[in-house]
Amino acid sequence: MLYSRADATAGRLVVNDYPELADAIEAQGINIGFADNDPRSQPFFDWLGLTKLTGIMKQPKPIVGIKVEPNRRLRFDPVKTLERLHSKDLASALVAICRHIALSDKTFSQPRLRSIERRLAAIDEIKVVESLKLVYQIKGESVDVDAEVWLEANQLSITRFKNKTEFNQLLAIGLARILSTSASDHGKLWNTINGLLNCETSSGMKTYLWRSHIPWEPEFSETDDYSDDDESDEWSPPDDDDPNAVLIDALAKRKAGRGGASSGPNPSLPATAGRGSSGSAGTHQPLPPIENVSLEPVPATGLWSPPEKHSSPSGGGSGGGGGWTPRTPTEIERDNEIGLRGEKLVFDQERARVKALGMDENVVVWTAEHNRGADHDIKSVGPDGGDLWIEVKSTSGRDGSFYWSIAEYDKAAQEEGRYVLWRIYEANSVKAKYKTFTDPVAMHRKNELKIEFATFRAEVEPLTQ
Repeated sequence: MLYSRADATAGRLVVNDYPELADAIEAQGINIGFADNDPRSQPFFDWLGLTKLTGIMKQPKPIVGIKVEPNRRLRFDPVKTLERLHSKDLASALVAICRHIALSDKTFSQPRLRSIERRLAAIDEIKVVESLKLVYQIKGESVDVDAEVWLEANQLSITRFKNKTEFNQLLAIGLARILSTSASDHGKLWNTINGLLNCETSSGMKTYLWRSHIPWEPEFSETDDYSDDDESDEWSPPDDDDPNAVLIDALAKRKAGRGGASSGPNPSLPATAGRGSSGSAGTHQPLPPIENVSLEPVPATGLWSPPEKHSSPSGGGSGGGGGWTPRTPTEIERDNEIGLRGEKLVFDQERARVKALGMDENVVVWTAEHNRGADHDIKSVGPDGGDLWIEVKSTSGRDGSFYWSIAEYDKAAQEEGRYVLWRIYEANSVKAKYKTFTDPVAMHRKNELKIEFATFRAEVEPLTQ
């Protein structure tokens, strides 16, 4: 259908920055068109002055279902959660995330710290509900949209959740909505906020944000513990139908045994900010031009089984009992180079593979290029046309040990066979090699991959040939 400039002025043609609402509008046949989402068309739409969908909608009326009690096995503690929401460290960390996004996105409106502090401090009730629906008035008609989170005045309503990981995901949606009214901004915010919520201390939050290239310093409560767990509490057996329960149960047991281990990024780990690990410490030779680098597949043998203890990872692993050596600024920069190089090599190879299948190579997206806190590195497409989620772990060595965040693990658990872990070996050479591991969470269950949940160090088979 063709639209005129008058349609744009009258709000009959808008930018779709709220896909769920747009789908509901189209399903009801309301006379509103949505502009092409192709980024190449965006300058033209900006020139036209197109309004966003969220700009023509009014505040919805929520229909909140009955209050329900969450599964007791989850040990959900609303008081602990409110304490965290009221933490000034959390507010300032959220603003730091917004500041980071605003540096690369001039359309993003950065909120003020005091405004966020007041908004969070006003929340005094968290209610788990059976259902939640938002009713919008669009062009004089009511449009219903199913929702999972709603924040109104002092109350945060959340629909049922299966585990702590899912609760944090829903809470991240609510926090994203506090930071911005634009649904398109929520996607930019959600991944990083979700990772932040998995950190249990302010120092853990600092480490996580640092690894995401977001500068932030705790100002108020450096040692606050946001864990919902208590050493004296008894943990119920995990739900076998929930893949995340394996992770949650292991974390709880590890925490009880060690008196409180963090499930977030561990500040005692060697820093691998490039989402991979570099080579040994010392003076590094310049990396060869990436256009001269080949990426050679090496089949996984399927015969390897994890050792009792992880091998020392290339790039800051612990030595023979002397402990790890903190990374120097030069080594951290090298880690970033190695990590980005591995992702770029895989990205280019995936584009070539998809193109050879007769599909558009542009469907392959290097997500982590602009969002280092994402729960995956590359979104690609499988031979059947379905989504394929790729995590790249690179090293200049030959070992299989790497840091695997809770957000990345959770993504792997959700996607199962559509999640592929790429291990890039000798990424600093002109002949890098790689092995791929599909559904690594299933591999962990079969003892083909090892994870230390206290530190989130994982290990796959090394390069032996």
